[in-house]
Amino acid sequence: MSISFADEVRNELARIIPERRCCQRSELTALIRSNGTLSITQRQIGLILKTDNAAVARKIFKLIKANYNLFTEIMVRKKMRFHRHNSYQVKIPPQKGTREMLIEAGVLDSMYRFNYKLDHDLVARECCSRSYLRGTFLGAGSVNHPDRGYHLEFSFDHEEYARELLDFFNSFQLNGNMTFRKNSHVIYFKNSDDIATFLNLIGAHSALLKYEDYRVMKNIKNDVNRRVNCETANLEKTITASMQQLEDIQLIADKYGIDSLPASLQEIARLRIAHPYVSLKELGQLLNPPLSKSGVNGRLRRITKIANKIRQNQKIKGG
Repeated sequence: MSISFADEVRNELARIIPERRCCQRSELTALIRSNGTLSITQRQIGLILKTDNAAVARKIFKLIKANYNLFTEIMVRKKMRFHRHNSYQVKIPPQKGTREMLIEAGVLDSMYRFNYKLDHDLVARECCSRSYLRGTFLGAGSVNHPDRGYHLEFSFDHEEYARELLDFFNSFQLNGNMTFRKNSHVIYFKNSDDIATFLNLIGAHSALLKYEDYRVMKNIKNDVNRRVNCETANLEKTITASMQQLEDIQLIADKYGIDSLPASLQEIARLRIAHPYVSLKELGQLLNPPLSKSGVNGRLRRITKIANKIRQNQKIKGG
């Protein structure tokens, strides 16, 4: 089964382990803030992070062990419906150090109350802010394949935290919007440049190259379609105008004969009969000497004027 573009991005990001400890903690904090669920057993706090991506689950496990050395386990659940992939739970049972980790992550404040504000000290460095963006995507983000339209989004339970993150995204000149959908606060981006910038910021360079390839091909395809549609419309317009011109010429020929027209109009009338589907520009090039498009149009308009007078006289006599 082929994987989605979003999972391609996740797989690439899961292989990135920041060298600096501050960046590792920043990314882990973003994962906890966007994906973590607290569990309370006998007044002791634990933590569960869920993901459908095995590589992301392994990365969370590594970051926890490297930074906090807490007992952590990965649980796998098989999804039976619709042949979906496994679901993974990274679980930190209640133990000494869990509460301190949650305070450092900003999930709890010093009084052990829930906190939904972004800790700006945690993202003060550029490297840490990029890591935080990466962790946020791994925890709550999704991106469409460019063939399906340009769309990047993040889903959060708490509005206050979502608004904090929207301001954080906008600080990178990413023009996001927010909506409420299915009991979640969703930050989304529709501009392809914003999405490409975000993929670059979080280090998804292979996915970015693929994204840009598809974006270029899509733009070329759209440009070709526009040109074809434009040419088709122009051709239809040319044929419609030509049919009307031929009808005018035939009316004059039946009433007075083409020889009754001035020499210049006789010439253009006979050319139009001989070449019913060419454009005015091409028709002008067939004359000797050649005539401009506006000059050809002027002669044909004179023919139309004569034909309209014949029609008007026929109406008067018929009336």
